[in-house]
Amino acid sequence: MAKLLFKDFRGWRNGRDFLDVALTRVSLDAAPERALAFVFFGHVNLDFDGSPTAYGPLRLNPDDTLGNAGNVAQGWFGVASAASAHPFVTGKQIEIDRTAPGFHPGGNPKLPVQFPVVQQARFGDPRPGYYVSTTPRNLARAMGAITEFRQNSYVDASKVAFGALDRYLRSEHSVQLGDFGLAVRHDQNRQCGFYFVDVGGWNHALGECSHRVGLDLGVRKLNPGRWDNNFPVSFIVFPRTAISMPFGGAWGDERIEASLTTVLRELARAENAHDLPLLMATNEASPAGVAKGKAGLDAFRKAKGARAGSLGTINLGLATFGFLNPGPRPLTL
Repeated sequence: MAKLLFKDFRGWRNGRDFLDVALTRVSLDAAPERALAFVFFGHVNLDFDGSPTAYGPLRLNPDDTLGNAGNVAQGWFGVASAASAHPFVTGKQIEIDRTAPGFHPGGNPKLPVQFPVVQQARFGDPRPGYYVSTTPRNLARAMGAITEFRQNSYVDASKVAFGALDRYLRSEHSVQLGDFGLAVRHDQNRQCGFYFVDVGGWNHALGECSHRVGLDLGVRKLNPGRWDNNFPVSFIVFPRTAISMPFGGAWGDERIEASLTTVLRELARAENAHDLPLLMATNEASPAGVAKGKAGLDAFRKAKGARAGSLGTINLGLATFGFLNPGPRPLTL
């Protein structure tokens, strides 16, 4: 029977809370270099891009701070924006907020200053007054098309379970837009499947997921731009699982669950399948001074009386998506 193999890759991070995260490759002994999954631990970091309430004037209590949607060096990248002289502005086909900060596109001072586009009821936007929040995958990407300035052209982060893909995860480990993943909370029986829609930076950053994923895992809003995500989460990402997107739409919960169930059932057939949830549990509580990932799992096995206290909850979360673990489930070693 096939066995799961684990290999750690260092140098990753999860937000500002975990600055040295182990990204652990999961493969089979028959093909050790072919990744079936990648596992890591941290907090869920919220991506609001595409949500109708992501950005807007402070009086509207937006979900995210406007500083996460643009800056002087990069211009606007999280909201649709246009210059005052844009023909859609002068033709009153869109409205911009000139009271918001104005940025040059790409930070290039030779280009006209742009301001955020405001959602309007007369255009059918869902949350008038908020800014049009964008994601890379929208229904029309042709520059100048009016759909670029309509909120309904973008994947809604408050309704669709998606992840933001760090560019190093794509270039170094072949995880692509459309690939599926699963987030499992350790201290409560909460989990959420997702697929990659948004694109992050070149930051070796992990764990950024849509507002919907955070809500399913139990995040709480504290005040505008601040959320409580201070609970342990394991993530599993599955490369080469992307399938063709439905035209003009996004995957729903049933499609995400079906795709995850297929790959997790295959992993559960391995002789040592129980090592996968145990790896996730020891990522949270590996012995003091020991790195996470496979190194932490190996150290856990050598530590007499060590406990993997979240193992039962993790097994429940995985079982929800088809990982019916037939092997031993040690709580102490």
